[in-house]
Amino acid sequence: MINKNLITDVYSTNEVKTNKVFKGKPVYRKIIEISNINNTTGDNFISTGITDLETCVSLDGIFNVGVNRIPINFHNSISGNGSYSFCCFYHYTNKQIDILCKTAINSGHVIIEYTKTTD
Repeated sequence: MINKNLITDVYSTNEVKTNKVFKGKPVYRKIIEISNINNTTGDNFISTGITDLETCVSLDGIFNVGVNRIPINFHNSISGNGSYSFCCFYHYTNKQIDILCKTAINSGHVIIEYTKTTD
């Protein structure tokens, strides 16, 4: 018998309220789609479209580079000088996701979970 009251995890490009709580506040989730990042000389900025984001609880995702699937926050310091191949982080002031990359990204997605100032 299937329990129709089970809460399922939903991943969507629309904001979804999860069943999680962070510091007493409900946690929301949204997928940000990434496509055709060809600027490999510095920062690439992707708007989250979330205006009332208070705390970024988690940030996860995948970049598609050619035939490779690379998790975000992947660092590759071949020369030992601390240089990066990919790095992704949330910028609180600008409410955007910053992607640093040394290689073009064909596509991918970032999953952001967060609390809101309005709750």
